[in-house]
Amino acid sequence: MAAHAAIRENDGPILLADALQRVAPLMQQLFFVLAFVAFAFAAPTKVTVLCAVLLLLITLTVVAVTQAVAGTSTTLSSAFKAVFLSLCFLAVWLLTLLSYLKGGDRSFHELSLVVLLASLFGAFVMGFKVALPLTFRSSAIVAVLSTGISGALIWGARSYL
Repeated sequence: MAAHAAIRENDGPILLADALQRVAPLMQQLFFVLAFVAFAFAAPTKVTVLCAVLLLLITLTVVAVTQAVAGTSTTLSSAFKAVFLSLCFLAVWLLTLLSYLKGGDRSFHELSLVVLLASLFGAFVMGFKVALPLTFRSSAIVAVLSTGISGALIWGARSYL
């Protein structure tokens, strides 16, 4: 009887979807922490601290821009999730691009800044659409503003390296 009571909650069975819904935020936070720890071990201390500060500033920018553009308040954790997902999408795209460029006599030196800003914009749109409760139009507007501000922050942070 006690084992049966542990399986049931509120006189109903615990569904797998309910269990995953409870565990998913914890797993996302664990993934974020593990990714940061792996980055901290791989990068020098100065680069790790600068990237952490930039990530915080970009996240605060996303919170402010989302509030101004869409009129919806977003939490710092959901904005961080959106920025982190955007950076993951950007990393996948850049690894794909580097894999493509490795296979021959191709280069993108002339358009490197434009390509990187465009890819940052696309990654931001995808990350905001997935992680924030925004329409595609709102996420694109937030991405345009966030890309510009983030690009300026990253450009300014280059002098500290």
